[in-house]
Amino acid sequence: MSRYYASIFNDVLGPVMTGPSSSATAGPGRVGRMAGMLMEDVKEIEIRFARDGGFGESYRGSMTDIAIVAGILGMDLTHKDFLKSYEKAEAAGISVSIVVEDVEVIHPDLIKISMTGRDGEKVKMEGVSLGGAIIEIISINDIAVSLKGSTTEIIVMADEKPECIDTITEILRNREIPFDVITEPEDALAEIRVYAILDAKVKNEIQEKIKDYGDRVRILDPVMPVVDKPDVKVSYSTAAELQAYLKTHDIPLWEAAVLYEQERTGWSREEVLNFAEMLLDRMGGSVAYGIKSDFQLSGFLTPKAAQLKKAYEEGKWFDTGIIAEACIYAVAVMECNAALGILVAGPTAGSCGVLPGILFSAYNKGNYDKQDLVKALMCAGLIGVFIAEQATFAAEVAGCQAENGSASAMAAAAGVHLLGGTADQALNAASLAFQHLLGLVCDALGECAEIPCISRNAATVSNAIISAQLAVGGFDGVVPLDETIQAMMNCGELMARELRATMLGGLCITPTGQRIEKEMQKKFYVGDECDVCKSCKSEKGKKGNE
Repeated sequence: MSRYYASIFNDVLGPVMTGPSSSATAGPGRVGRMAGMLMEDVKEIEIRFARDGGFGESYRGSMTDIAIVAGILGMDLTHKDFLKSYEKAEAAGISVSIVVEDVEVIHPDLIKISMTGRDGEKVKMEGVSLGGAIIEIISINDIAVSLKGSTTEIIVMADEKPECIDTITEILRNREIPFDVITEPEDALAEIRVYAILDAKVKNEIQEKIKDYGDRVRILDPVMPVVDKPDVKVSYSTAAELQAYLKTHDIPLWEAAVLYEQERTGWSREEVLNFAEMLLDRMGGSVAYGIKSDFQLSGFLTPKAAQLKKAYEEGKWFDTGIIAEACIYAVAVMECNAALGILVAGPTAGSCGVLPGILFSAYNKGNYDKQDLVKALMCAGLIGVFIAEQATFAAEVAGCQAENGSASAMAAAAGVHLLGGTADQALNAASLAFQHLLGLVCDALGECAEIPCISRNAATVSNAIISAQLAVGGFDGVVPLDETIQAMMNCGELMARELRATMLGGLCITPTGQRIEKEMQKKFYVGDECDVCKSCKSEKGKKGNE
């Protein structure tokens, strides 16, 4: 098996999703989708979180449980009924229970799912949300696995595994579909990893040929947009490797980003650029939706992007050029997120305003066309690859420096591209942006991505613009980007867990933070003293932008 390399479109830019959180909504939704493909007719669902983990105190405000149930029911991240999964489960006669337990925290975003079928079959799955909607399934029925959702997985739980595996692999081999068998004969569970999307004809043939082996074979489709190919080889996966490559290959940073994703995915140049353009269009839709401010947020704020825009247009702000509009757009997209609208995580939902903020404000202020923005977005994506390869995007692991810090670094590189700078200047700008935000904690009030998340996006897009201008102007950040990324991860490892999306530190423990938490509890629960999760909470989000 080849080493897994981060993909710009799997691991950095995206997914296109329903708000409010990539690690706490979209990632769990994908984990739920993987679980749902293991059982066809679910009767009971039990979801367990560690009390001291990332979801123990905050799953309600982030809709984590709602997203998991939606995934089990087969809904994708932008499904029109994504936030009504409890209602859909109840209508289908499926019971859902949530257990927050006092157990050792193996990973802050570990999700345990147990399902019981109407025929009495029981299936267990453990999955981890790794930030930015990146996931890994780490066990099925207490047997260790490693499924990233970027391949088709054929899971064999039948007693006659060797014969069953031989039958399946013969079908794949005859059709020249690449695969690996990830199992040993004595293993209680077998995994066939397929590097392709199987069409209905192939699936039907497999099911027909293995019907004599029982019904304990499940085909799990990929949940990521890019399907892994076997034997992936890339020319660079760190900033230092890129700089070495560019010494003998005279190409701009955006071309290097396109080349990387071609190597990683097997897509054509046109396919890569078209996908990036689709993401840009989705970002533009979030800006347009958010700037209207004619919706309700899911938490305790009222939308302000339109009011900010009016103040700017009336000359009530300092003359800060592109920064002013970038801040407004960043707020607009984050308010779209908080209204449970449709957005692009870039690299996370909690930092989704930063890239649109710099891209669309530059478009308004400068002589740029759409393709310039697509190229700038690809530059940002490659910086994100270097972060994903060496650190994390998860605030539950490393605080908000991993979310808004990463987004700001990526946006700084995009800004350098738009300013006509070099690849070295873009890497320098990304390092500078990170340096300014090292140690930034995650302390969202009331389980909602509103305070300080919304205004923090405005601050970090400003930081990106400043960092890009410093780099193009000749200021040297001295510390190479790779070392800065590693420093960010080190800061995260040293950071107290109370400061990493647990709602137990920072602004969350101020008197105001505590008051807001109590007020939000009343929204998320049936009553002040009731500890039963209110299933109808899924109705609170207004339908997002299309």
